[in-house]
Amino acid sequence: MADQIYYRIIKAELTQFATLTDSFDSKTNTVQSNEMSMTFDPSCSVLGCTFSIILRDVNNDPLMKASMFCGFEIKKESVEVLTHEGQVTFPVNILTHLASLTYSSLRGAVSVKVEDTPLRGFVLPFCNVSEHIKSAVSFKLEDNV
Repeated sequence: MADQIYYRIIKAELTQFATLTDSFDSKTNTVQSNEMSMTFDPSCSVLGCTFSIILRDVNNDPLMKASMFCGFEIKKESVEVLTHEGQVTFPVNILTHLASLTYSSLRGAVSVKVEDTPLRGFVLPFCNVSEHIKSAVSFKLEDNV
């Protein structure tokens, strides 16, 4: 794709955050599960990415839950470049980039939120978001009546 895709972040919101422990030993092994979803609102050209994590201890008890939503306004001309036969298709590299920004935002928000909790000092592991995005994603554009 020769054309540049232009976007701006219009929203970054921690939509869920809960610590579910009164004690935490940083030497304890943890397991993190991730979930990611993408949406597109053609009326305002906003691609939304939600990234959620659940952190569990070795007994599978939840320690923390957090979700971050980032909204990316895609420039109308960029949407046109990505549109074919009534569908806008976002290639893997764009989705991966925007999902990475969302996960990075989540990491920062979690870091701030756990400062005064037993999870203080815990560092979320690296997440290769490309493992969650295997193919381009298409969204149907609604006809304006």
